[in-house]
Amino acid sequence: MGKEVYFKAGKNSLRVRKRLLNYFFNNYNVTFKTIADIGAGDLQTATLLHHGGCKVTAYDIAKQQNKFIKSKYIDLNKNWNIRKRFDYVISTAVIEHCENPYFFMRQAYKITKNRGICIISTHDIDYHWSKILFMFQNYFYGFHPVIDNLKHGYHGHINPMNEGLLKVAGQKAGFKVIDVFFANPNLKLLPFIKPFDNVPNWKYLSQDVFVVFKKQ
Repeated sequence: MGKEVYFKAGKNSLRVRKRLLNYFFNNYNVTFKTIADIGAGDLQTATLLHHGGCKVTAYDIAKQQNKFIKSKYIDLNKNWNIRKRFDYVISTAVIEHCENPYFFMRQAYKITKNRGICIISTHDIDYHWSKILFMFQNYFYGFHPVIDNLKHGYHGHINPMNEGLLKVAGQKAGFKVIDVFFANPNLKLLPFIKPFDNVPNWKYLSQDVFVVFKKQ
């Protein structure tokens, strides 16, 4: 196992987080509801949920804390030793770092209450630039098999996923798919050229996809 590192949000991840929170608060009455933030990283999502009136428990491989939230240790590649069940389980751009996405979704199912909601995102290999890059360099955008794993070690992007694969993993765990939305849109046309940011959150234009599951 590589060294324990935690994720610090950059520009792109902040946009993904904003899209998640907008969706979350616009579609669900989450005040006083229990939420598990799986792979909470720098705790910014958990903190914003806390400020929104949610009862948030953050989990990450590296323990982090601020004056509002303190994360609990978890290795997502092993059995999640979480006895509590949550109204909502969220995980943003984490599943592609894990060894087995199907195991991840089974564990997420276990900690979701009956009729609870689970929202999972991943970097989407259906993103148009990912498809173009694969044609010429034989790897998906964000999933370089050498550079990414040398840079991030154990926690690199190791499982390329898209909407369909994420849906299948969740359904095999027992969830029902109830919604899909996209985040972090960029229109990239040429290498070394800055992408256009002011584009819609559409499939193929967006680097990240969220799938919303419900436990029956």
